[in-house]
Amino acid sequence: TDVPRRRHRFRLQQIRTVPAVLAWLIAALVKLLRCTYRVTVEDPHNFLEPGRPWPVIVALWHNRILFTASCFPKDLLARATVLISASRDGEYAARIVRHFSLNVLRGSSSRGGFRALRGLMECLADDGSIVLAVDGPRGPRYEPQQGVAALASHCSVPVLPITLNAPSRWNMKSWDGTQIPKPFARVRLIIGAPVRVATNDADALNTIRQALEAITDDTMAS
Repeated sequence: TDVPRRRHRFRLQQIRTVPAVLAWLIAALVKLLRCTYRVTVEDPHNFLEPGRPWPVIVALWHNRILFTASCFPKDLLARATVLISASRDGEYAARIVRHFSLNVLRGSSSRGGFRALRGLMECLADDGSIVLAVDGPRGPRYEPQQGVAALASHCSVPVLPITLNAPSRWNMKSWDGTQIPKPFARVRLIIGAPVRVATNDADALNTIRQALEAITDDTMAS
């Protein structure tokens, strides 16, 4: 009876090592697709210009985070930290994201929340920037969670809405409808106007949602 148990444990260990390989393959596929895109950057407030003041909290929708990272300037990615859930699914996502030079901080409101909050505050205090998928990790889609407004208010840091719009794309059948621009698609990376969150601003979350909605286009190519 001991031998089958050992074999079973070995199989489980093998399965747990697969996602690291898959993460590399997925990241490589995203980078390959990125090489085919025709990307237009709309940055009316010149956030991407050298010497722009940091820190900021970059806010985007969960269904766009992977391909947004592939289209963002690498020098800015290296100065940013993305918050990813401490769950097993979050571990897979973290392994993928690290291939795009982003720093990763693990945690959420349900697991490791205090440690994550402290890490976010330390990053902002060091003039880094935080990337938050504001409707993640569980949704509902396009409904920002309270944490982004609370963090911006506490740290007196502006929220910068950004999005990636691709009319020619695939929509995955997941809770967030993950968007994958098709090869050779026209893609628009849009940097919105920074949102300042005042202390005790009860309407801050709605303001952030509206700022993201204003630059989000889910129209499909006909």
